[in-house]
Amino acid sequence: MEFTYDSYRRLIKHIREHGYVFTDYESHKFVQEPCCIMRHDIDQSIEKAYRFSLIEKEEDVPSTYFVLASSDFYNPASKRNRELLKKMAGGVLN
Repeated sequence: MEFTYDSYRRLIKHIREHGYVFTDYESHKFVQEPCCIMRHDIDQSIEKAYRFSLIEKEEDVPSTYFVLASSDFYNPASKRNRELLKKMAGGVLN
């Protein structure tokens, strides 16, 4: 499978076309239709995860991100990464 931001958009469209609705861990029990919960492990790049969150915001897809507290690839405590994570958590994406 091609793994790009465009292919992620196509995946979201494909899931919807097959009758699924997107929900989160708290709301899934109230959804009557088949549902999909999007969850992501940020393994290497908070910046790339942020770009995924922008797509999800545009497509109205709720999602959950799991952040490694210690990683050889990124520092979640750096100023830039803290800012991105706050935007992702607060829904303030620009």
